Amino acid sequence: MGAGEWLAVAITVAGMVGAAGTLTFHMRSARRPDQLSFEGEVRAAGTRWAQPVRVSLAWAATDHGEYQDYRMTCWTDERPLIAWGARMTDAVAGAPARMNGTWMLDVRPGDLTPLLPGAPLAAVSFRSEGRFAADEPFSGFELEGDWHGATDAPRRVWSGWPDDRAARFEGRFRLHQAGEVSRINHVQATVSAGDAQASWVAERPFDLRWQSGRAWVAPQPVPLAKLELTRWPWNLLPAELTPSPAIAFGALSGKLDVSARDGGW
Repeated sequence: MGAGEWLAVAITVAGMVGAAGTLTFHMRSARRPDQLSFEGEVRAAGTRWAQPVRVSLAWAATDHGEYQDYRMTCWTDERPLIAWGARMTDAVAGAPARMNGTWMLDVRPGDLTPLLPGAPLAAVSFRSEGRFAADEPFSGFELEGDWHGATDAPRRVWSGWPDDRAARFEGRFRLHQAGEVSRINHVQATVSAGDAQASWVAERPFDLRWQSGRAWVAPQPVPLAKLELTRWPWNLLPAELTPSPAIAFGALSGKLDVSARDGGW
């Protein structure tokens, strides 16, 4: 196949998730594709997950000399599910090559139901978007963004949820990943249902060390995080925060400071 030619190939991939459709790609040179697309169906293996999801995917790379642009989009029913774009800048004057980009994820209940019927996440709508950056040799990266979502069936997601009121959630985060350590520079999250709401915000950075499964924070006199509750049901509190089953009824409102001291909280 020579440069500047298009090729369409019918493919079938088997495994836990199977795909069948047409893969089309365009060659910029004899060995370098710069555009790729897929039109077809994705189906989870097994008789339980029998319904396929129709998907389309497009990927493209454009060389501008000193930098390259990349973009990828996956959509179903003419609505984007995933969008990703990045610009790779070549190393110049001693500065390393750098990649900067954005992403978007938009999943709604109908998107996952055919693949995961009955699964809790199939009842959730979720959207997240933000940006990322990384320097060569790309052993770490920076990531920041926000998310928001909702579910009309909260008891399918959280079995302890006290009623059938629709639940909403939203938040923001900013982190730096290096090796097996995630430095969480900022995170906040809010969950609400009717007049009940819980908000949590980190007041200063902390590390998540995935290999050991532990969190670490430098000892400082200021609180690590703040938790604020408004008419929050007692039975949705962690067991460590419930003083006694005898008073675990009704709802709780108030504020709580979380501090890290002597390896504990």
